Amino acid sequence: MFAKITIMKKLLFILLLASCSKIEIPKGEYQPYEEIYIRANSDIVSKAYDIVFFNTLIRDGQMNFGLGKEGTRLVIPAEYVISLDKEYESYFADAKDVVIRADRGYQYPYDTIAYIPNRVMKEFATRIKYFIEQDEYTRLYASLHNDLYAIPITGKGYRDLQKKGEN
Repeated sequence: MFAKITIMKKLLFILLLASCSKIEIPKGEYQPYEEIYIRANSDIVSKAYDIVFFNTLIRDGQMNFGLGKEGTRLVIPAEYVISLDKEYESYFADAKDVVIRADRGYQYPYDTIAYIPNRVMKEFATRIKYFIEQDEYTRLYASLHNDLYAIPITGKGYRDLQKKGEN
């Protein structure tokens, strides 16, 4: 009797696994004016002025743009990673050395208050490319909304990370 119950449990488990593999995530609809969220603590969000990064695929040098703010998230347009024609955009997705700066009025230099690790940006770009190629918009938007986060740091702290190659 015990052997029959064990066999039945195993069969039930195999059937359950087989049925789970058939579940499909809906691909979703393309939303042309979606946003990218960068999770951050409230102190970073309240002080954030702009985001600065390097992308040598676009041009050799530093680029920056302003940030929107929403609760504990910084907000940038998704068109920096997916065009209105549903094509991958490397402008922000392939960026490295991404830092968030505080507004100091007209005083220079700006203060670095946070960064997004290069590893996180690289993983983000890989997922975004894949989701766009596969027309997987549900997963694309989940990635745009959840994958990026800012880590608090000072300018000196970030320069030290760069020297060690740990950013």
